[in-house]
Amino acid sequence: MKRRLLSLAMMILLLNTGSALATSIETGEELTDVPGLPTQDSVVSIKTQIEGQDAEVDVEVGMPGPVTMEVHSDIYEFVHDESQLAADYFPPEEQQLIEEMYQIDSDSLYMTEFMRLFVDPTEIEGDVEVTMEMDVDYQVGQTVVVVLGDAVDADNVTWHVVEASVTAPGEITFMVPQELAQQVQGNVLCTVLTVRPGEGGEAGQTEDAAQISGLPSKAASDLVSVGEAVDAQGNPLDHDFAILITEETDTVVEELDNMRAYVRSPETTGEEAAAQPEADAGERQPMIGYFPQMIQSFVQTILGSGVDASSLVCYEYLPLTSQDYRDTDGDVVVSFDFATTYVPGQKVAAVLGIPLEQPLYNADGSIATLFDWNVQRAEVNEDGSVAVTFSQLVVPFMENETTLLLVLSEPFSE
Repeated sequence: MKRRLLSLAMMILLLNTGSALATSIETGEELTDVPGLPTQDSVVSIKTQIEGQDAEVDVEVGMPGPVTMEVHSDIYEFVHDESQLAADYFPPEEQQLIEEMYQIDSDSLYMTEFMRLFVDPTEIEGDVEVTMEMDVDYQVGQTVVVVLGDAVDADNVTWHVVEASVTAPGEITFMVPQELAQQVQGNVLCTVLTVRPGEGGEAGQTEDAAQISGLPSKAASDLVSVGEAVDAQGNPLDHDFAILITEETDTVVEELDNMRAYVRSPETTGEEAAAQPEADAGERQPMIGYFPQMIQSFVQTILGSGVDASSLVCYEYLPLTSQDYRDTDGDVVVSFDFATTYVPGQKVAAVLGIPLEQPLYNADGSIATLFDWNVQRAEVNEDGSVAVTFSQLVVPFMENETTLLLVLSEPFSE
């Protein structure tokens, strides 16, 4: 099947959430213990076989809906907020099975992949061998553990450890027993864990695999392609102006953390905290509520009255700069080919944050935002890329600052 991608679902439903945020536990070095968002973007293709023959078992990567994001959020918070190890999220019996099946200490594992697969319901005629070609440098001999989740809902997930191995560079193959394959169909959660560098980290690895066990998080530039800028009429510019993806600054990281905290918290913490109704315990704040009321109104105006702004999520964000802008260029339009597969005609809006010299504070003294937010028009092109119109009022500020672009849209269904 063709590559179907997701990325930043910083789905700060963002349920949690360009790129791939990750968290780490202090163990003496910077480690990726759990991806900060689902990693459908890393899957290039999936094929299935039964007894060495191509099987009529259709497995596809699915876009994450509410259940997927809720479970991912639970795992992320378990590791990030509670300072737990990724494998400890699974039931004790599954942890024991990991250790018995792979002859490894489960505490030496960290999670590199979390995604939703869709298995087309069908009669299963034998054990199913699933091979995923990944856009990640897994190496032959490297220990990988696959744990599948059968999710009735976010509070009722049954986890199953299956045998897995790296069968070629960037290729993970796992075996699903016939009985389990018959049981786990429809929406299936799929996690991949691998060996953590450091104490116990070489267990179960070949000498070559031990060299690369610390897989880095994917940078936004690995997952997004940026088109050439054109003017508002679609004409190419006569010089080398460009919008560039850059590294995340501390300011960007802190703002994203604030957004996640806002969405996860039943109490509002954004600039409009005083004006927001108090949420019931366990509820998550709508993403749009993080922004000033004027920005919320602009977004609603751009998307139209038929769109419920409170349902908006952010699948994609990018730290951006610009170069060689001229005042005579006016508004400029740049298309971004994101990992998320947007649909032509889908309503989207872009919000661009320019760093403030001083933070804005809430009445209680907490930081409301580190950015001056500006709504930019955006639309989905026929190829699924997103064309963002950068206003001539904001582009000059992008030249010397690392700005933060968020793409807001309605959530995908699951």
